[in-house]
Amino acid sequence: ELKAPIILDNKVLNLRTKELVKLLKKIFNSDKKILFIIGEKEKVNTKVVDSTTPKKINIVQLAPGGSPGRLAVYTEQAIKEINEIGEKI
Repeated sequence: ELKAPIILDNKVLNLRTKELVKLLKKIFNSDKKILFIIGEKEKVNTKVVDSTTPKKINIVQLAPGGSPGRLAVYTEQAIKEINEIGEKI
């Protein structure tokens, strides 16, 4: 059973594309691209997923075309940054 939110160690960003695709298929098998929410200084080195940061995320990225059901995966750093944003509000 898939539980949300999915938070992965920052090391996942260092995986090669083939390894990342294999991992993601185990988590979520869909034709929609998975959205990685990553820290401001982190980088995704593959085109098999879309990525954004906590400051830039928007509803269009979470539900492209108004269709819910896109999987969003957060890095630990992104969660820390989300908490920092929440503390400022």
